[in-house]
Amino acid sequence: MFPINSAVILLIISASVFLVTTKVISDKCTTPDHETGRCILLENCPSIYNISNDFEGPMTPERLNFLVGSQCGFKGSYPKVCCPLQEINSR
Repeated sequence: MFPINSAVILLIISASVFLVTTKVISDKCTTPDHETGRCILLENCPSIYNISNDFEGPMTPERLNFLVGSQCGFKGSYPKVCCPLQEINSR
């Protein structure tokens, strides 16, 4: 049987591994175009950032649906979007 100190350390390590694993898994996502992506800050995904900041073109229902479908969370008040892995890996 483990001494109490060893059991506590083992519990903390196990909880840490679980939390890190959960965080990595939660960053994976699927884009509206059914591509594998990663949930990152909008400003770090050029293609979606450019679409969201194009004020010259009309906001069509398709464009709006794509932007809404890309949204996958927030970091504080900053939006996160599902950015295609291909785009992330090419930078």
